[in-house]
Amino acid sequence: MFGPGEWGNVGRYWWDAAKLYIHTGLVKADILYGRQIISEPSHFNDEHFPYHMAGLYAQFRQFTNHHFSVKPDLFYIGRYDTHGNLKDEKGRLGDEIRHTVGARVEGKAGTAWDYYGTVAGQLGTYGKGDIESFGIISGAGYTFKADWSPRLGAEFCYASGDGDPSDGVRSTLDNVYGAIDAYVYGWMNVVPWMNLEDYQVSFTVHPTRDLKVWVEYNYFRLADPKDAWYYSTGKVMRKDPTGMAGRDLGHEINLLGQLKVSKTIDFLAGYGCFLPGNFVSKTPGSDAPAHWVFTQLTFNL
Repeated sequence: MFGPGEWGNVGRYWWDAAKLYIHTGLVKADILYGRQIISEPSHFNDEHFPYHMAGLYAQFRQFTNHHFSVKPDLFYIGRYDTHGNLKDEKGRLGDEIRHTVGARVEGKAGTAWDYYGTVAGQLGTYGKGDIESFGIISGAGYTFKADWSPRLGAEFCYASGDGDPSDGVRSTLDNVYGAIDAYVYGWMNVVPWMNLEDYQVSFTVHPTRDLKVWVEYNYFRLADPKDAWYYSTGKVMRKDPTGMAGRDLGHEINLLGQLKVSKTIDFLAGYGCFLPGNFVSKTPGSDAPAHWVFTQLTFNL
């Protein structure tokens, strides 16, 4: 819901912002407020858009016993776009006031199982209409007691869609300030956390202490067939308002490796393939498979 870009030096937004830390024995809370900067290429950036951000992230102390551990987080993210030129589903102009409230939990059960989950709900107004949307992420993994510490994982992601574009209510989940290139829903950026069902399985091994190799499989579906397939930026990529193209977006397979070269250098590389589904073949545009290769070298100073 809030993160920088993973493949660039800056994210989608530039801020003048402040953060207040409140850390106690029970909770670590970060309170944020910012205004979006107008980027000027030739002089000092001292102007702002009528666009405000607010946030609260509270991380509670991990609770542990002999067989179980859990660490809960709570968060709030506010987006206040007061340009006044945003159209709602009925064409009426107004602002966007979007409140996102949610929780995240992660922990372990015994020595082999790990689990995590996030739930988020959104309310507010867009133009003169309403906002009502939600999303869920849940996952778990099992690490076998064997050489190379193999781990088998499964994950499900859901983001609500909008099946009625004329009722005055925007029901498509918005990932607010989420990174456009975060690899939560595959690595190829073919889908964001919007109008989405994502079924994922993964298998990971550690041939050495400093080397991790893993494979991931994602099956993508639209949450609502009448809503769109969106770009990772949130813009519409393809849409069938009748819903006749179905919900089957396609399959993504990734093979990845990460090597810790030294205390300061990490090397990451991978190959991905996206195989389009029936929705892609039934809507205008190419339905050819996509292939993707990357390498990344990170210096941690």
